[in-house]
Amino acid sequence: QISFQNIEMESTMVEIATFEVIDYKVPLIDKDKTSVGATVTSEEIAKMPNRSANAIATTVGGVFSADGERGSVRGQRAEGTVMYIDGIRVRGSSSLPESAIEQVSVILSGVPAQYGDATGGIINVTTKGPSREFGAGVELQTSQYLDAFGYNRAGLNMQGPLLWSRNENNEKESSILGYFIAGEVTYNKDSRP
Repeated sequence: QISFQNIEMESTMVEIATFEVIDYKVPLIDKDKTSVGATVTSEEIAKMPNRSANAIATTVGGVFSADGERGSVRGQRAEGTVMYIDGIRVRGSSSLPESAIEQVSVILSGVPAQYGDATGGIINVTTKGPSREFGAGVELQTSQYLDAFGYNRAGLNMQGPLLWSRNENNEKESSILGYFIAGEVTYNKDSRP
């Protein structure tokens, strides 16, 4: 039986203190983790000689490396490993500038349902997002005068805000829309001298 009640309510407001996370460390052991694998963050990537997401994935145990590039994952064929970039499944080339990679997660077993079926493993790449402040970086690398290969690489990245939210005094408060652009060019004078 439905009974209707007329209850008068008062409107009240509870103000919760805001906080900002400025530092986060990946825990050594995650108790709630049901999958096996590892995550490599941008701080670790910056210290590595590897330049591509596939090469970064080879630093995780269970991923076979062939000449610095990713081979098989857990002994499976190439089609058994699936790569995602920002949640989108990638077929074909997965080349990204190293400066655009925020983290690379490799899942070897216990694959979550969101990724579907993969007999080898999942390589999930997350790219960097826009920044609240303007910034840019240039990276140049060459072996032109050191060996006969003549390896040359140039990388560029730029980030910053596009739209700002404003307070009552029409002053910029925080960015609500931004951009991140990254590019990389590689040139070998002779790949097999």
